[in-house]
Amino acid sequence: MNGQPAPTFALAPFDAHSPGDCILRSCDGIHFKVIRQFLITASTVFADMFTVGNSPADEGSLPIVALEENANTLRALLTMLYPTDIPKSLDHAVMLSVVQAYDKYLIPEVRLRLFARELWQSPAILSVAPAK
Repeated sequence: MNGQPAPTFALAPFDAHSPGDCILRSCDGIHFKVIRQFLITASTVFADMFTVGNSPADEGSLPIVALEENANTLRALLTMLYPTDIPKSLDHAVMLSVVQAYDKYLIPEVRLRLFARELWQSPAILSVAPAK
């Protein structure tokens, strides 16, 4: 034991028991165990991030990449990039931060459109910005 508290992991499919090969740490300290290939396929920024200077501190441990996004944004973004069900609704602030993250990580706009169609019709979004 190193005396440090155990990290807090996100819920499945990004939890400590995930078959992931890397950990993304949100700005609020939540760990997301991810499969790099899903992210590399979606984003050249992630591809570059995983090839430059992110080696594990200890042999047998996974590399940890600290990101600027909070856990809510990161979970929504990763869920949209993973082969899993997308969220049925997101609050307005999280949806906007996900759109900004798509831009930041150079994820093709067409991917965002595929997933956003259902989200834009969610009650949470329509209450803030009704469709015209």
